[in-house]
Amino acid sequence: MNEAALRRYAVLSVVFCYVLLNYGFMQLRIPPSQGIGLPTGELLLVFSLATMRSHRVLSKLNSLLPVFPLLIWWAIGITRAFMGIPEYGMWSMRDATHVIESLFLIIGFNFASTSRNLDRFDQWLKWLLITAGVYGLLLPFSDSIQHWSPQVTSGAGQAVPLFFNFVNTFQLWLLGAVYLLASDVHGQVRRMVSMAVAVAAVFCTVVLAQSRTIYLQVIGIAVLLVLFKKSAFKKWCLSVAILLVLVFIVSSSGIEIKGRLGQPVSLEFLAKHFLAIGGVESDGLEGSAKGVPQRIAWWSEISRKLRESPANMMFGLGYGMPLTPFNTPGGVIVREPHNSYISIIARVGLVGLISWIAAQLLMIKTWLVAYRRCGILGLENERRRLLVLMTFFVLIWILAVGEDGFEKPFNAIPFYFFWGVTLRSALRIRAVWRNFERSKNLLAINTRLDDVTISGVQP
Repeated sequence: MNEAALRRYAVLSVVFCYVLLNYGFMQLRIPPSQGIGLPTGELLLVFSLATMRSHRVLSKLNSLLPVFPLLIWWAIGITRAFMGIPEYGMWSMRDATHVIESLFLIIGFNFASTSRNLDRFDQWLKWLLITAGVYGLLLPFSDSIQHWSPQVTSGAGQAVPLFFNFVNTFQLWLLGAVYLLASDVHGQVRRMVSMAVAVAAVFCTVVLAQSRTIYLQVIGIAVLLVLFKKSAFKKWCLSVAILLVLVFIVSSSGIEIKGRLGQPVSLEFLAKHFLAIGGVESDGLEGSAKGVPQRIAWWSEISRKLRESPANMMFGLGYGMPLTPFNTPGGVIVREPHNSYISIIARVGLVGLISWIAAQLLMIKTWLVAYRRCGILGLENERRRLLVLMTFFVLIWILAVGEDGFEKPFNAIPFYFFWGVTLRSALRIRAVWRNFERSKNLLAINTRLDDVTISGVQP
């Protein structure tokens, strides 16, 4: 096996494990121990960057969109991470995982450099979603089966099961539902089966997760589909309507289905839980509502610290120190304020936040151009890939509003790897588009020449 093939299989395998095994695989380090050791993702990052011509990859990326904001983001973040080591040790590098793992964008861009690798990625993504769907069926039994799993030691010293952590399972189910609804399935029976599986995925997600973030993600997907895939939007609305009808039937029949919060599912519960996003308290959901002012208090304290000096405001507080004073009942420090956007400005200041936002906007613009070109060129497979990957990005962006989404490697690594694949796809689509434009121009020139010839022989 040559170097490129080894890198390809290593990248796909490690990203697969991060997405599927999430929190447990995130704790896997070499050597395995508390507080030290290089995480698997960072080992892969070092290996990949060392065995590819990174400067050429960046040059190719820069031909598609300006990489200057990304370079600023990486420079500030990595510099701040090293600056924190003398005072906070390796916790400084651990807190900087978002910046470090955003380099997976380069890995993804390099991986998708050939059409064959893009075909491999499409098959890989399909089997990832299938595996996640089947694996997630074990979720109701997680408490019973986690003791069967090998244990790994977290950075805080806790024993964590490597398998059967279903932290992002519901998010993957939503992604799988969109994948099915956006696919052009041939045959009436297959279309009905795809629709039924998508409805089941949405139903199980909303009912079992009992998560305010999930409600926002369902809305976010609807907005994405209505803008870019109206046929899938109609199916998505139908799925949500069926969900509400099923919830009504279940609650009216007296059958109790309890989700993550231990509350019986009903339309009333869904409405009250949704209102808890704004801090509205109701019976059984006091904890959900009280979490809102607690997080606002964390964010206010971070804001106060940033305003203490212009340097803090421009370049942040750095890495290594916890951003909240809160400890879990198990004594673990909550290091991030449950909002990745607040974490970014807290760690690297306005300069870091603006450069990160600028990079995101440039990538979104590139995606939009490529998606529209696919529609004109009739590249349906590429169009579906772009839509499914954008769905994943939307899910993570929404997750990051109320959670430390980007600070978790099992979110950040696939997020940036998928962006790398997306951008390389956009570059290949641009090449097809230029050939298409050149063909149109040649056709127009030939047509004009024919007109001149015809007019020249007329009496």
